[in-house]
Amino acid sequence: MSAKDKCSAPEKCAAARQPSAMVAAEDPDLRAVVLVAGIYDLAATYQATLPGIRRSIEREAGISVSALAERSAMYHAENIRAETLILHGRLDDRVPVRQAEMFADAVRRGGAVTLLKLFDCGHNIPLPQRRETLRPLYDRVFS
Repeated sequence: MSAKDKCSAPEKCAAARQPSAMVAAEDPDLRAVVLVAGIYDLAATYQATLPGIRRSIEREAGISVSALAERSAMYHAENIRAETLILHGRLDDRVPVRQAEMFADAVRRGGAVTLLKLFDCGHNIPLPQRRETLRPLYDRVFS
């Protein structure tokens, strides 16, 4: 069950807005999770990102070290048990590809099957490329 399924009023439920990686870290019953161009370390992103993204981080997480760590999937990655597929653009100007690589390594250290698929694009991965990558995971999980 997803965080959205657990919330009777999703538009008012913080869990429904929680990043998928954090839901996966907290829900051991998930079979698979797909993460697309995600921010996994809020502190690192906050320091190096665009002003609009910085404001979003301030609004959603706050800026204290503990608040950023609490909401950063990087610090909870080893708790993920679901098969994890991470999709990220090599040319992403919002979230450096290195963050996705480090997150994939952290999830693997926790023992979850993890695949990091990198694309020759920026932050927005074209849907046809995503579909091609998702199909094998969907076939395994839903068949």
